[in-house]
Amino acid sequence: MVRLLVVVVYLSLTYGKVEADKWTLFQRKESLDGKMCKYTNFAFTNDSVHDKTVCLFECTNHVNCGSIFHVQHTGNCTGCTESYDIVSPTGLAAGSVYYGPASCTIGWLSIGSSRYCILDGIMNFENGVKNCESMKTHVVTVEDMDENNDLKSMINSMAFSGDVSAFYIGFTDVAVDGIWTEYGTTDEIGFKDWGPGEPNLGTSENCAALYVPYNLQWIDIGCNNELKIICEKET
Repeated sequence: MVRLLVVVVYLSLTYGKVEADKWTLFQRKESLDGKMCKYTNFAFTNDSVHDKTVCLFECTNHVNCGSIFHVQHTGNCTGCTESYDIVSPTGLAAGSVYYGPASCTIGWLSIGSSRYCILDGIMNFENGVKNCESMKTHVVTVEDMDENNDLKSMINSMAFSGDVSAFYIGFTDVAVDGIWTEYGTTDEIGFKDWGPGEPNLGTSENCAALYVPYNLQWIDIGCNNELKIICEKET
């Protein structure tokens, strides 16, 4: 009984770590639901995995696994190599749901010397950082008025599903309240475009975002709020 309990605790901690460290880097992509990678592109397959987190754990144990197709009700879990062709599955794999690494499904938008992508879905700031980094990019840092205005124009030209109110940018005052720096550095920001009365909530709101009701001027906001995220890479 003691040994069984130890195993259960170990597996719980292991899957919990996977959930925290990697599952947040995988996104559901409905356009690939109901598909499957070709047999020649399988990294592994298992027909008895009903938990998607366990399916991901198997993926992390295969160096060639880059994404998964999972069918919860049948337990089919298939990990695919990073490059693969897709087919329409039959049998246990029919009705699959796809989870893969973050990518820019809307396409990269070039402005000046940078390219920008607004990721699918909403997420907290930490997960946004991880998703951008998984694509070898970073959360956008606004350096001047021109870039700020270009970002506003980009956002205003796009249509988003659901209630989208704010977009994280890569500034925080986590280290010293009131001193806003680029995330992960001690570099204090120069250009600012705070909205009326902002920033206003001290240590409870340590992240920054472009806020739709303020015509995309900046607000401070709690980093656990789930918002849209903008990734940037320099060209």
